Amino acid sequence: MRSPWGELVGEQCCLEPGIRSATVTASSRVQCLELTHDALERMLVARPRVASQVLSALLEDLSERVRGVELRIVEIVGGVAAPARPSSLAFASPPPSTWERLRSRFVGTG
Repeated sequence: MRSPWGELVGEQCCLEPGIRSATVTASSRVQCLELTHDALERMLVARPRVASQVLSALLEDLSERVRGVELRIVEIVGGVAAPARPSSLAFASPPPSTWERLRSRFVGTG
C-alpha cells in the first residue's frame, strides 16, 4: 500500500505543457493538487528553493520509472541487464512516493 501522500499523476504536463491523452479514474475518494506549467514557472521566480525541490522530486520519480521500464524490458527480451544501481533493486516495501520525498525535505523548514 502506498503512503497517504499518494501518487504522482500527469507530471509531464507541469514540465512540458500540451494536450495529454491519459485518463485517471479514482477507485476511492481523493484529494488532488494541480501544478500547472505556468504555476511552476511562477514558482521558479517567486520561490526558487521550493521549485527546485519539486523539480528534484519529479525527476527522481521519473528516473525510478525509467529504471523500472528498463528492467522489465530486459526481463521480456531475456537479455543481460547492465549492473543495477542499488535504488533500482527490489524493495522490501515500496520506495517513498514523490510527495513523501517532498514532505521530508520541507519538514521543519518553517
